[in-house]
Amino acid sequence: MRLEGKVAVVTGGARGFGRGIVERFAAEGASVVVADLLEDEGAAVVEAVQQAGGSARFLRTDVTVGEQMAALVALAEERFGKLDIMVGNAGVLVRAGLEEITEEQYRTQFDVNVKGTWLACKYAIPAMRRAGGGAIVLTASAAAYRALPGSPLYGASKAAIVMLAKNTALGVARENIRCNAVAPGPVANEFYGFSDAEMQAWVDRFSPDVPMGWMGESIDVANAALFLASDEARWVTGTVLGVDGGFTL
Repeated sequence: MRLEGKVAVVTGGARGFGRGIVERFAAEGASVVVADLLEDEGAAVVEAVQQAGGSARFLRTDVTVGEQMAALVALAEERFGKLDIMVGNAGVLVRAGLEEITEEQYRTQFDVNVKGTWLACKYAIPAMRRAGGGAIVLTASAAAYRALPGSPLYGASKAAIVMLAKNTALGVARENIRCNAVAPGPVANEFYGFSDAEMQAWVDRFSPDVPMGWMGESIDVANAALFLASDEARWVTGTVLGVDGGFTL
C-alpha cells in the first residue's frame, strides 16, 4: 500500500474532492482524520472507511479558526501518533458577479479558501517537523489560470493558493517537508451545490471545452493527490498538478 503507516488530515473531507481523497488515502493504508463542518456527512465518510477496513476519525472543524485547526492537528498526533500528510482541501464557491458580490460574501470566499488553507499549512508544519518530514497537498483550481464566468473572486482565491503552495514549499524544503497543489478542472460532484438540472447544465456547458471530451470525477483528483502525498513524489515540491483533461491548455 502506498500510504501504509502514514497519518493524514483532510479538510473539507465530508464530500466532493475531500471525500474522494479520504477514501483513496484510507484504501492505501493511511489513518485519516476527516475535518469538516458537515457532521452527518463526515460521520458517513468515517463509517464507509471503517466498513472497508480502514482507519478514520471525524472532527467538526471550522478551518477559519486557528484554535480549531490546532486542535485538529493535535487530534491526529494524539490518536495516531504523528502527522505525515495534510490535505488543505476545504473551500467554498460564491457564485456572484464582481458587482453583485457583497463584502460578507467576499470575506467568506477568502476566509475559507485562503485563510483556511494557510492555517492548514501553519499548524501542520510543526507537527511534520516532529515526525521528521511530511507532505502538504492543497486544492487549487483551473479557475486560478482561466477566467470563468460567474465567480471571479473564486478564481482569485484559488490563484492565491497556487502561490501559497509555492512559497510554503520554498520555506520548508530543507526540512523534508513538501508542499504541492492539485488544480482540478470542471468536475461533476456535489461541491458546487447544484441541483440535478443545474449539474446537467454544468456538464453540457463545460464538457465541450475539455480537450479530452469528458468531465472528470472526484477519483481523478484523489489519484493526483495520492501521488503528491506519497513517497513516489519525494522529489516533487512547489508544483501545481493540473487535473483538468486539458481544460487550461
